[in-house]
Amino acid sequence: MAIFGPPDPAKLEASGDVAGLIKALGYEKDAHVRAAAARSLGRIGDARAVEPLVAVLGDARRDARQAAVEALSLIGGPRAIEPIIGLLKDSDPIVRQTVAGALGKVGAPAIEPLAEALTDSTAGVRQTAARALGTIGDPRAIEPLSGALTDSTAGVRQAAAKALAKLGWTPDSGQPGEAYRLVEKRQWAECVRLGAPAVEPLVAALKRRDKVVRRAAAEALGRIADPRAGKALVAALGDPEPNCRRAATEALIKISGGAFKPVAAALVDANPTRRQLARQVLDRTGWLPDKSEAAARYWIARRQWSQCAEIGGRAVRPLIWALESDDEHVRIDAAATLGKIGNRRAVAPLCASLKIGNPSLRRVAAEALGEMGDPRAVQPLIAALGDSDVIVRTAATQSLGQMGDLVIRPVIVALGDPDALVRHSAADALGAIGERAVEPLIAALGNSAALVRQFAAEALGKIGDPRAVEPLIAVLKDGDRTVRQGAVEALCELASHSVPPLCAALGSNDEQLRMQAAKVLVLLYESGKLGEADKAAILAQRGTISEMHADRTGQHTDESSSGEFGHADLTYHHDQHLIFEVREGVPSKGQKT
Repeated sequence: MAIFGPPDPAKLEASGDVAGLIKALGYEKDAHVRAAAARSLGRIGDARAVEPLVAVLGDARRDARQAAVEALSLIGGPRAIEPIIGLLKDSDPIVRQTVAGALGKVGAPAIEPLAEALTDSTAGVRQTAARALGTIGDPRAIEPLSGALTDSTAGVRQAAAKALAKLGWTPDSGQPGEAYRLVEKRQWAECVRLGAPAVEPLVAALKRRDKVVRRAAAEALGRIADPRAGKALVAALGDPEPNCRRAATEALIKISGGAFKPVAAALVDANPTRRQLARQVLDRTGWLPDKSEAAARYWIARRQWSQCAEIGGRAVRPLIWALESDDEHVRIDAAATLGKIGNRRAVAPLCASLKIGNPSLRRVAAEALGEMGDPRAVQPLIAALGDSDVIVRTAATQSLGQMGDLVIRPVIVALGDPDALVRHSAADALGAIGERAVEPLIAALGNSAALVRQFAAEALGKIGDPRAVEPLIAVLKDGDRTVRQGAVEALCELASHSVPPLCAALGSNDEQLRMQAAKVLVLLYESGKLGEADKAAILAQRGTISEMHADRTGQHTDESSSGEFGHADLTYHHDQHLIFEVREGVPSKGQKT
């Protein structure tokens, strides 16, 4: 025993210190130490440990009780076995199961308590008891084991049948247990002759370690052709052995219609081999898909996306599954099909697809969400305006544009995003929304953030609604140069709608407004967007513009206009038209080059 700290059962066992281990059984601070000490005593097998181990059977901790059971079963003898048998009444089913397994090492004295354990309320205890009786091999176990052949749990029935086979028991024809005996003896032809009663043991045999047994069981099930085997045979399509997979495939084809449901379910299985073989089964049996979810799985496997779209809502769940496919093209086509169906259940998975995968998937997901028009997609689509790929940004922009009034205010907020890509795409989205966005955008011209004002102006230019002209002219007085420039460009986009109000602005008392209005009129005149009447209206203002130009080049020093209009060189040609040449960067008089 260690003087300091907890006892070390491994060291005590290595030194053969039985007394130290017995003392460790009473270490109250750690149940793991008590359990380890019990196991060590069981391996040593010293009879002195029996009474201390019996005391541990009443330990509050399950692992300590289990370890004591195992140790006592190894030591053996009446003093050890009788207390173990008493634990078959323990409140914990795991402890009872441990006891049943341990009693299999005891022999004849355990037959009666194990037979009683075959009626335990927990299937795991009953199954372990059946195995233990088979291990003991006493003929007295035949009667209770044969009764277990009708147990409600397949695992118990199978364990009882195996135990009876070890005991050499031969049931009468048609008696419960006959099929298990035939499987154990690998009498496959007899299993087929027996028919339906052989299905359960044959299904269990599909999970055996022996690949020869698995293949033979699948072949026998195919010859019996009972639909109850369908699910197990579908699982066998993923068997690691090709011959076993082939046998399961052929068996399912023979069962035909009775296995359609589990086969169709396998079309979206995580195992690609199982998916492929399930499709082969359906193709070879001439299955005709209907409008069910199973049919949708079939069409997904065949990559017939238009057929999925025709099924509609019942295709949504399989299509959502297809978004997780390891095939990139399947993911993309599934996303597009979900957009066409338009079911709300697809919104969250499609939003998730905006953040993952390749650009093509993100683009299609954005397009699909636009088609669906669900409010939950607004913020994810706005976030996608900052995607690193231009095709995704374009798709998000167009989708937001399709969603109309629903997105106007959130997208206006995005005009102030720190990411330039988001800002430009948001402006494009508002432009795509059209005239419904005009009033909110006009209101946004008064936003406290300069970026929002700038891109609101640009969006109004894209929309081209004349209601925006007067508010945009007012923005020509904005204190931020980029905002003014946005208004200039928007007014140029509005073309003829802008000319009369801009000409009127030349008479304003605000010098900056007059200069900006003149600049826009010059740009409009040279833009090629105006008709003759508008050009004549601007030409009629040449005296005012010339006077302003003279004032600017002669004495204006306001930094706010420098580089916008003050550096312009206006040349007048004495013919029937006035030509304005605006060349940025030409220094005005008195400025240093």
